[in-house]
Amino acid sequence: PESPAAAGSNVTPAPIAPPVTAPSVTTPAVATNQLLPVAPVPSAISPATELKPTTPLIGGTLLVTRSGQFAIAAAPSTGTVYVVDLQERALVAVTSFSSLAAPTQMAEDAQGRVHIVLRGVGAIATLDLQQIETATTRATPSDSDIAYATGQQTSVPLLTPTTRAVCAAPRGIAYDEVDDSIVVACKSGELAWFTALEPTATRQVKLDLDLRDVVVHDDGILVSTFKNAKVMVVDRSGNVERTLRPNTVSDESATVAYEPHVSQRMVTTSSGQLVVQHQRASRGALGAGYYNTSGCSGGVSHNTFSVLQSGATQFKSAGVLPGGVMLDFAISDESDQFAVLATADGQTALYQGSFAAVTDDAPAPCEPAPTSTLFLDGQVVSAAFDHSDRLLLLRQNPAALEIVGTGPIPLGRQTARNDGMDLFYRPTVQGVACATCHPEGEEDGVTWAFVQDGMRRTQHVAAPLSQTAPLHWNGDRADMTALLEDTLVTRMRSTLPEPAQIVSLASFMEGLPRTPPPVPREAAGVAEGRAVFEQLGCDGCHSGELLTDNQNHDVGTGGSLQTPSLVGVVYRSPFMHDGCAKTLRERFSDYTDLAAEQTSCGGDERHGAWQTLQETQLDQLINYLSSL
Repeated sequence: PESPAAAGSNVTPAPIAPPVTAPSVTTPAVATNQLLPVAPVPSAISPATELKPTTPLIGGTLLVTRSGQFAIAAAPSTGTVYVVDLQERALVAVTSFSSLAAPTQMAEDAQGRVHIVLRGVGAIATLDLQQIETATTRATPSDSDIAYATGQQTSVPLLTPTTRAVCAAPRGIAYDEVDDSIVVACKSGELAWFTALEPTATRQVKLDLDLRDVVVHDDGILVSTFKNAKVMVVDRSGNVERTLRPNTVSDESATVAYEPHVSQRMVTTSSGQLVVQHQRASRGALGAGYYNTSGCSGGVSHNTFSVLQSGATQFKSAGVLPGGVMLDFAISDESDQFAVLATADGQTALYQGSFAAVTDDAPAPCEPAPTSTLFLDGQVVSAAFDHSDRLLLLRQNPAALEIVGTGPIPLGRQTARNDGMDLFYRPTVQGVACATCHPEGEEDGVTWAFVQDGMRRTQHVAAPLSQTAPLHWNGDRADMTALLEDTLVTRMRSTLPEPAQIVSLASFMEGLPRTPPPVPREAAGVAEGRAVFEQLGCDGCHSGELLTDNQNHDVGTGGSLQTPSLVGVVYRSPFMHDGCAKTLRERFSDYTDLAAEQTSCGGDERHGAWQTLQETQLDQLINYLSSL
C-alpha cells in the first residue's frame, strides 16, 4: 500500500522500501501501519461502531534541549510535536505530521537539531529550531488539524521538518558525539546510523528483533530489547561485544523466581550509570485470582529498575516499585533525583526518590524501593528534568507541559475521551492492568505456568479480535465480554465493565497498529516459502486474511487448541501456546516432552510433515512466515 505524506514535511507518498535503498531526501519511502478490515465483535462491537486507529501510551516523549531553553514534547496520538520556551513559559512552535506518524522518542545533535522517531511511518524527522525565528508559515487558531494552545489568540510558527525513511518500526534514537551521527534502533531488528541530513543510512546492521531503546555510553552503543529486557553492547561497526540482562531474583520465601522482562525505558545518568526500567514476572504456578503486585510473593508481575555501573558486567537490582503500568522514567543530571510515572485509578502516580539511596544502599529486590508517591489528576505520559533540576511533566488530553511547582503551559485542545484506553491502562485493586501483560498494546512475551491450563504464552491483542473469536488458546471464550469475565473479574479481582465500556475497550484494542513485517513480501525466498507452506497443508487452518480458521484442532501439541493468527507471528517469540520454541526454526526441530507426550515442539504430522523439508525449503518457509 502507499502511505500518506506527513503533513508539513517534504515526504511524498511512496511504496514501502528498505532504508538502504531509500530515494533522495526530498522523496523518501515511508512505511505505514495499515489496518485490515474489521468485523463486528459479538456482544461488544456493533456493525455501526466506527473503528479508528488508536495509539498506545509510550513514554520518553519529552526532551529538554542542551541549551536549556526549549522543551520538545511529542504527542503520538495526534501526530503533533510542540516546542515550548521554558524561560518564557510559552508555546513557540509546532510541527504536525499525519495522524499515523506517531512521533515518539527524540535526540538532539551538536548543531541543535532535534531528531524525532516517527514510529507509525517508519521514519525519523529532523527539526531545525532556528526555523522558529524565520518561519513564515504559521499555525493559527482556525487550523483544525493542528493541536495548539487552548485559548491562544496569536499564531505560532509551523516548523517544516526533513523526513527520512529508516525501517519498518523505529523505536529508540540517540546522538553519538564521537562520529556526529544519529543512531536508530528498530523493532524490526535494524540498528542504523545517519549523519547530518544524508537521506540514507551510512551503515546498518541487523540485530535481534524487538529492539527498544538505544543510548550512547562509555562502554559503546547500548541497545535494549523490549520484551525480554536484555541489553546488547555494540561497537561503532555494529558488532555485538556482549549481552547483559537484569538479574532474576527470588521472592521473600526463596521459592519463586522472578525473571526480568518488558523494558519500558533505558537511560544513562551524568555519572555514566545505565538504568533499565522494567518488570519482573513470576515463574511460579498461578491459580485463580493471582494477579497482584504486593511485593514479590504472590504477585504475578511487579515494577522495578536495574542499574549497571560503567564497565560492570552485572546489574544491581533495585526494590519493588508500586503497582500500575510504568509509563516513563527520568533522572536529573543536576542531582540524584529520579521520577517514575505509572498509571493509577483515574490518575497518574508520580514516584520520586533519591537515586543514590536506591543504588548505593539498595533494598532487597523484593522490598519496596524508597520513594515518595504523589497522585496527579489526569493522564501524565512523560517526564523529564530541566537543567535547573525542575521536573517537567507532559499531560495528555488536553496536551499541557507542567513545570512542577509553577503550573501547566497549555499546548492542545481536549479531544474526545477514550474510555477504552482508560480501561486498558487502569490498574485494579491488585495493582495490575490489561497493559501490564500487554504493554504498548502488544504482549509481554511471557509463558505463564497456570495451575488449571498449564503453560500458556501471552497472546497478542493488536489484531481484530472480532475476527478471531472464540478467544483464548483454548477457544473457550465466546467474545470480549466472556474474556473480561475471565481475566478482569476472576483473575484481576475487578468488576465487569458496563456494555458501553466493553465496546470502547474492544474498539481501542482493534484500532491498535500492527508492525510491518521485517521481511518484505517481495524478498527472496518468500514466494517459494509460501509454496512450501501450502505444500505442507498449513493453509488449511491458517487461512483467510488473518491466517486462521478460528477453529480448535489437536495437532499433537498437548490438546485441542485454537488456530492462532499468523499475522505478525515473527514478532511473537517464544512461539507456540507453551512457548516451547524460542525461534521459528526451533518450531521446526526435533523436540521431546515426555510429560506432554510430544515428539516435537510444533506437534506431530497433523501439524505438517516439516521433517521432510530440506534446509533450503525450511529457510524459505521461515522467510515467508517473517513476511506476514
